Amino acid sequence: MKLFDVVSILLSSVLVSSLVTAPAPQPGPDPLTNGQRLRLGRPPAPPRRLYDSRHPHPPRASPGAGENCTVRAVRVDSSNDLGYIAQNLGPYLLPTYTTDKTAAARYVCPTHDVSQREVLQVDPPDPSHPYFAPYYGTSNYEIFGTTGHTDPGSTKQQTGSTRSSVSEAESSVFFWSSVNNQLSVTWVEDDGITITPLLLYYFGSDTSGYFMGAEDPVAFQATFPTAIAVTFVMEVDA
Repeated sequence: MKLFDVVSILLSSVLVSSLVTAPAPQPGPDPLTNGQRLRLGRPPAPPRRLYDSRHPHPPRASPGAGENCTVRAVRVDSSNDLGYIAQNLGPYLLPTYTTDKTAAARYVCPTHDVSQREVLQVDPPDPSHPYFAPYYGTSNYEIFGTTGHTDPGSTKQQTGSTRSSVSEAESSVFFWSSVNNQLSVTWVEDDGITITPLLLYYFGSDTSGYFMGAEDPVAFQATFPTAIAVTFVMEVDA
């Protein structure tokens, strides 16, 4: 075999091997828009994946974690907002409401559904009584004030309040639901029986009134016929 033929065979083998093992070129992005492709008689380009479901966004932190919350009072009769619990106390030294969210009180947000929790104000007007909580009024109703602390499950204790040094309160009586952000309230009687939930009302003229909790709605409304039934909604201050 001649030297020329040997060289030709070797070159042909190298060329064939490079064609077999070389990776196929990957198509680059088509610079034409779908409108231009259609005008040229070409089919539309296949859709591009803009979101990779294999790498979802990280889950959001627990509701309200590390944030402040407001408490909104909602009328039961119409589902309309009455207003936010106000930062400044009303004329009776009791929490009232405001329709101005910038004037609303801020509270420590719950991080999960939990019963027998407290509603602690972030910047209370009375630092010695920083809890929004019910205190004893009569055998049929409680009044919401700014009070001291009581342990979960305890009966009323003389924690005092901004309004009175002899107020008997229960602070660890709230349940917050992450489903609807509703804040419900219980009350533990002296015999250990828990009233669940207290029926909530606002009594007074405009923003000069205060919030109350009732155990017997018929007896309560006979005494306070103009009181407005409400629910509390606690949500992140956005």
